[in-house]
Amino acid sequence: MEIRAVVYGLSAMLTIGNIAAQTRQPSPVYTYEVVSIHKSLPGQLNSGFGPGAQGGLKARNVTALQLLTFAYEARDYQFLGVPSWVQSERFEINLTPGQSEIVPDQDTTRPQLESWLSRNRERVRAVLGDRFGLTLRAETRELPIYALKVAKNGPRLTATRSLILVQ
Repeated sequence: MEIRAVVYGLSAMLTIGNIAAQTRQPSPVYTYEVVSIHKSLPGQLNSGFGPGAQGGLKARNVTALQLLTFAYEARDYQFLGVPSWVQSERFEINLTPGQSEIVPDQDTTRPQLESWLSRNRERVRAVLGDRFGLTLRAETRELPIYALKVAKNGPRLTATRSLILVQ
């Protein structure tokens, strides 16, 4: 049996750019008291986000694109027109809120963690706008979506054996 499918989708795309007719985003509720941004040392291997001082955020060895995907909960391919350094230059960033907040740990509940993430995403958006002059424009674009079809003679997938080492 042959399955045929053609699917077209619309995907909201975030585009970086300075647009004169753009509307301003509302002022952030959660801001920072102190922000520290430095280039990462060459050769660092680990990167990621974690709790910072007073319940703020610490980003280690991250690219500007990783900051964008974190702040806007988007995928990297949704940012169009970014310069090449956005994907290659790495930074150490510390955001400290004005007043102390709960620092997530292993006993933090899921709602508490989501709340912490939401506050710090807003802080990162504030930093991107204040310190880097970032403006975004949302756009809808038609993109191809590919369908997996079964061949005329049926599927030709074969099972493989995998060894898993559990330590």
